[in-house]
Amino acid sequence: MRGASYYGPDLASIHDAGYSDFGRAAARGVVDVLRRAGIRRGRIVELGCGAGAATRELVAAGYDVLAIDASPAMLRLARRQVHGARFARGRLPAVTIPSCDAVVAIGEVLSYMQGRAAFAPLFRRVACALRSGGVFAFDVRQPARRATQTVHGRVAADWAVLSIATETRGTLVRRITSFRRTRRGYRRRDETHRLTLLPATELARRLRRAGFVVRVAGAYGRVCVPATHAVVIARKLAGGRRAPADHATRRRVTASD
Repeated sequence: MRGASYYGPDLASIHDAGYSDFGRAAARGVVDVLRRAGIRRGRIVELGCGAGAATRELVAAGYDVLAIDASPAMLRLARRQVHGARFARGRLPAVTIPSCDAVVAIGEVLSYMQGRAAFAPLFRRVACALRSGGVFAFDVRQPARRATQTVHGRVAADWAVLSIATETRGTLVRRITSFRRTRRGYRRRDETHRLTLLPATELARRLRRAGFVVRVAGAYGRVCVPATHAVVIARKLAGGRRAPADHATRRRVTASD
């Protein structure tokens, strides 16, 4: 999960104001996935809930939601904005996950874990927490074939943000500078985010070893993720049986919500 030093008050507020649309749309796609799996009610544990954009949709769909994030600023926003969910602070991969029907992590949350070794213990924790037939749904940033650098910027009425992302050998470093208007002018804040990028096919293999049936896709239901990302939908097998080795597939869905 995003480290405690990530998403301070200014960047958390900017993310909520300008970048929450995907979380809301993806959550509606997750609800479609869960309902097709026969999970129409029950407990969902949301990892990396941020300011609660997806949380609100999951609660509105009738689920009992425990939403977890490492950023105190994000949690303060989420608690103010979302009613009917429970919130807790925690960091991956060591976060405590109670017994549940589904675990979701929307917005490349798992990519924020540090190091390839972090994934296996998290997958084991999720497998232990999920009831038989439970769903684990998340999206991750995919590694590029070569070193890349991209620049992203956005300006609004009372804030601006600039992000320079450099990817090398499966590690993505984002240097983010934000400006937020205050009574005394604009306040600048700098954060550096580090992401670990593993191919979805490798994540699928690890999940199958943990007792899941896995599908790799380009969307949550009808809600597409960017081409740089992949969605992983894993379902826990009854009795912890090992999944078939050839079950994971990749597909691109072009329709959007």
